[in-house]
Amino acid sequence: MYDSGDEPTPDAVHVRIVRPSVVRLPGDFDVEVLGRYGNLTVVMPAAALLSAAKLASGDVRDIEDVAWWVKERALDLDEIRTAISPLPNSIRRETAIENIVLVDLEVAPGRTLK
Repeated sequence: MYDSGDEPTPDAVHVRIVRPSVVRLPGDFDVEVLGRYGNLTVVMPAAALLSAAKLASGDVRDIEDVAWWVKERALDLDEIRTAISPLPNSIRRETAIENIVLVDLEVAPGRTLK
């Protein structure tokens, strides 16, 4: 079970059920299958779309999460920029575009935001 106070480990899968009112994604999006357990299939949005949604929230921890994806999983900032455009709310798209600058600063060699 995932405890949000735990430090994430790179190879672990952290499952969190997120209600639609918390995260707004486009109506039709690709998913990655994380596993199948009998009749249950666990999926997640593509990493770039998930990152775009996190940047749209504007939460410091979400921005740090996106920086982790970029640094540790080689997620490209241009992929995230592309994933921002289909987000359903223009204000959240604008927030995501603004926050990607913080990620860019965080992942720059020798830089750490605190």
